[in-house]
Amino acid sequence: MEDFLFAVEIMVFPLSAVACVFFLIKWYRPVLKLWPPQKTKFVKTVFGFLPLLSFAWILTTLLLWASFDVVGSPFYIIYYIFLGFA
Repeated sequence: MEDFLFAVEIMVFPLSAVACVFFLIKWYRPVLKLWPPQKTKFVKTVFGFLPLLSFAWILTTLLLWASFDVVGSPFYIIYYIFLGFA
């Protein structure tokens, strides 16, 4: 059973990595193109930092408050970061 779960995680990992990259590009492209540079700089800054803030929150949670098997495993930390962004 444990091997099956690991195989499922290996299949989900690249799918979530691709979805993560896709949605980050989908997020940043309109933010950079939507407003002229001289106008609404504050809004562009806030929208630009939201994914970074989300990344910091997910990483802090995984490093400090996650289960013992996640905290010590770089694979699971990267896995859950991609899954969180996807």
